Amino acid sequence: MAAALSVFSPADWSALHQLVAGYFHAIDGLDADAIRACFTPEVVLTHHGRAPLTGIDAAMNTILWPFIESV
Repeated sequence: MAAALSVFSPADWSALHQLVAGYFHAIDGLDADAIRACFTPEVVLTHHGRAPLTGIDAAMNTILWPFIESV
């Protein structure tokens, strides 16, 4: 397992950590713009037993649907 982890540089791990922390901070604050900034426009979300969702608008509607009426 350690060999697989060495593929990433310390800078890669730092960037990933910042991205994930920023995502959770944005979710906690229900900040749609900050959540959107965590993804690329061509994001593909997969959910167990469901068809993949493609595109940032589909992702945002799925992520925020329970919390915000319009994204």
